[in-house]
Amino acid sequence: MKRLYILLIAISMIFFSCKKDWLEKKRDIKLIVPQTLNDLRLLLSDDDNIMMDNVNLMELSGDDYYVPNTIFSTLEPIERNLYLWSNTVYPEDRLIEDWDLAYKQIALANIVLDQIAKIPPTSAQQSEWNDVKGSAQFLRAKSMYFLAQTFCKPYSNNASSDLGIVIRKTADMAEPVTRATLQETYDLIDNDLISASSLLTDLPTMITSPSKVSAFALLARVSLVRGDFQNALKYANSSLALKSDILNFNTLNFGSFFVMPAPQNNPEILQYSIASQRNHRAFILVYSRMQNDVYNQYDNNDLRKTAWFMNMGSGENGTNAYKGSYSANIDLFTGLSTTEVFLIRAEANARLNNPSAALTDVNRILEKRFKTGTFTPIVAPDAQVLSIVLAERQKELLRRGLRWSDIRRLSQTAEAPGFISRKIDGVEYKLLKGDTRYTLPIPNYIIRQNGIPQNPR
Repeated sequence: MKRLYILLIAISMIFFSCKKDWLEKKRDIKLIVPQTLNDLRLLLSDDDNIMMDNVNLMELSGDDYYVPNTIFSTLEPIERNLYLWSNTVYPEDRLIEDWDLAYKQIALANIVLDQIAKIPPTSAQQSEWNDVKGSAQFLRAKSMYFLAQTFCKPYSNNASSDLGIVIRKTADMAEPVTRATLQETYDLIDNDLISASSLLTDLPTMITSPSKVSAFALLARVSLVRGDFQNALKYANSSLALKSDILNFNTLNFGSFFVMPAPQNNPEILQYSIASQRNHRAFILVYSRMQNDVYNQYDNNDLRKTAWFMNMGSGENGTNAYKGSYSANIDLFTGLSTTEVFLIRAEANARLNNPSAALTDVNRILEKRFKTGTFTPIVAPDAQVLSIVLAERQKELLRRGLRWSDIRRLSQTAEAPGFISRKIDGVEYKLLKGDTRYTLPIPNYIIRQNGIPQNPR
């Protein structure tokens, strides 16, 4: 254990303590690397819950909430900048967790993957060896996915030439620091998850642990982001074949402030993760209000309208704040769930000209969300089904760290509006389709040290 703690401290120093050399530091960690399969397992389940945190700064740029004028001026500069999609985002001296934490996770995963290749398993160790390797691949893929949603352009036909992330395939700190293409980035994400799905157990032993069901779910999510609807459907089916439970909201205790059950008792959770930006909790949970045009989409018999929102008094565009996280507390759940997978399958079917199957999955969810005896299954013309699925996706997956990714990918489609907008003190701010501000700049200290190309803003 002592060796593991030393290793974690070393990685933290590289990734957090020094802005200038976090990625190129030629630090010799050969004497403190883990040596046994148990060491590697402990490294993946350290006290900081490395598996559980997802970077999610871009939640602050979503379009389903607003900040009242009276509160806006009290926000941190980075919160105001992200809220208004400003050209300048970061205070000059600020460390950006969405970059640093993700690469810390990737470094840990790479240490595990490098070392496990040197540990030939006995027959008694094979299943544990498989699970440790698959867990590291899942963690690396998940971290790369969130980096791509934040610091890369939306996936498009230009992926083979668009810039991707800095790919790290090994723990070697001397590995050149260059940006891969977006195609290479997503290909590595896919390859890691496909390999992980062949190694992991069907279902997790703990809710924070990856498993085959969550690897397939993340593959379905990534395929949707890529516009690969055939594979989104394929992987959604694979995940739902292993677990397809939906929580019946009629069983919830509405006498509690946080109505959702404890995560370990929520049958929908496939892999439990939360947003790492805990210093922005007040912004997300207290200062922001849900837009009326989102809140009013919930039917009065829809129990989500009671379970997930609280009235915060007067407000120009809405008065309800969100309290429906699957964490059952103030942390924002950003993990994987069965309902997300059902909605991925629904959208894939809608786009693949199978609207009946798409509506079946939407109705399957809504039946468990409405008061008993009040739900009438949705029937609609084929041409309206995709819009119904997308509306339900926004309602069901609220504050899951998915909205910004959805805005980015949908902004490239014909059905997307020409812009999204906000208004502060009577001034309207717009984000147009195709705008470079759908992509965050890489932190300035990374550009200064490594000379990699910056994203236009």
